[in-house]
Amino acid sequence: MLRDDEAQTAPAERPQEPPLPESDGRGSGRAAQGEVELLHWTELRGIPRREALVEDLLDSTALSVLYGPPGTCKTFFAIDLSRCLADGTPWRGRRVRRCAVLYVVAEGGRGFVDRLEAMRLHHCVPEDIPLFVSVNPINLRSPENDGGHVSALIEKAKALPLEPGLELGLVVIDTLSRAMAGGNENGAEDMGAFVMQMDRIRAETGAHVMLVHHSGKDEAKGARGHSLLRAAADTELSISGTQPIVSVRSEKQRDHRTGETFAFKTVEVPLPPDESGRVRGSLALAECEAVGQVTARRPKLSPQTSIALSILQNEIDRSGEILPATDRTPRNVKGISLSLWRTACGTHGLVAADNSKDKSEALRKAFKRAFQTLQDKEIIGFHNDRVWLAR
Repeated sequence: MLRDDEAQTAPAERPQEPPLPESDGRGSGRAAQGEVELLHWTELRGIPRREALVEDLLDSTALSVLYGPPGTCKTFFAIDLSRCLADGTPWRGRRVRRCAVLYVVAEGGRGFVDRLEAMRLHHCVPEDIPLFVSVNPINLRSPENDGGHVSALIEKAKALPLEPGLELGLVVIDTLSRAMAGGNENGAEDMGAFVMQMDRIRAETGAHVMLVHHSGKDEAKGARGHSLLRAAADTELSISGTQPIVSVRSEKQRDHRTGETFAFKTVEVPLPPDESGRVRGSLALAECEAVGQVTARRPKLSPQTSIALSILQNEIDRSGEILPATDRTPRNVKGISLSLWRTACGTHGLVAADNSKDKSEALRKAFKRAFQTLQDKEIIGFHNDRVWLAR
């Protein structure tokens, strides 16, 4: 169990799948392979629960799927979570079990280095955190005699140079599609084989496996591919939104509460010039707690209205001030002027037009529509030229 005085920093032993308890003359509770063991239900009380990896979100030795459409910062989220676990830093105020992390970069290659550098610089993370990366093309679907790399990955994972007492706790596969190495995501046979290989990794390393994946054509139907992936997952996290604000929602939990939403904002991080002197940059994620509380209860919006709302959220977070309470303005609410929001929408591309006159008129109409929609749905409040998030 996590303890308040040690869970954030002290390493814990790797949780092992416990044997079933012995029964009173009805069997040992440890059936040999190929045998069937029957127990009275009360005997299951002796089986320990999985240890928490992230309090009330992810468990050790479990399987999770993080999915979303392109451009929603899936990899940035997985990097940020990996940072917290490797550094022993609380995640969104929740206790974590400090552990080593193995990140399998099957997609994104060279650009991944810049993302790690941005994370390190923005969060002031030491370079020696136990975060290890695989950047080679990898096949985690096929058996070894058919070009698969699961056994090799497990062998390398077990041989990681870790400090005494520290265990491998998280393996990130980014992305599932690339790691399937041409397998059919929609086919039960290929997806079933892939899930079985993930089970092997979990069983033989004792680590939680997180799969970074894409949503389907209909985002409302969840992750792309055969439904047995969702059935096998202990946790499903969806990620959505338009930069600079993205939200992560707990869609499925086998043993925890679902429906929680966590919001993040992207932060631009300048990087040192490369060998040719070219200035580089990347992004890091930062918490955006107030927006996270709002996002969970919002109705579906059009893409343009969602962009306008995201811009408002970012401007309030960046420069909002507590508004004077009135009969129409709640107490202790942060807001900005309507003109500031309108200007930010023009700056951040609410509309696109080649002609400046056309763009000005298009912006005026688009902003008016978005403002009216958000006010009608009671997502924003407005009074005395000040606008704020109402829910």
